[in-house]
Amino acid sequence: MGSLRDRQGTTTMALQRLEIYVDSYSNTPFVKDFEDTIELSRSDEKQLEDWIRSTSGRQVRIDQNLRIEDIKHSLLNVAQDHHATRIRVSIVD
Repeated sequence: MGSLRDRQGTTTMALQRLEIYVDSYSNTPFVKDFEDTIELSRSDEKQLEDWIRSTSGRQVRIDQNLRIEDIKHSLLNVAQDHHATRIRVSIVD
């Protein structure tokens, strides 16, 4: 990805949006935007774990208690090269 030029010659950055939904795509997602590729840092993982705890009331570790149910990828804005990756997860014990 990286930067690109639009029709007017303006340089723009590709934007990657990560949306994580617990149980259903109709629930409010955890959203994180990245300027280039999606790479979760340990800080991002901690924010996700805290968000899941606050929305579900359950303490989780993303590497042990989440199962990916499905993944969707879509283009949000063609002109600005904005993409979204939507992941639906479930909490497992």
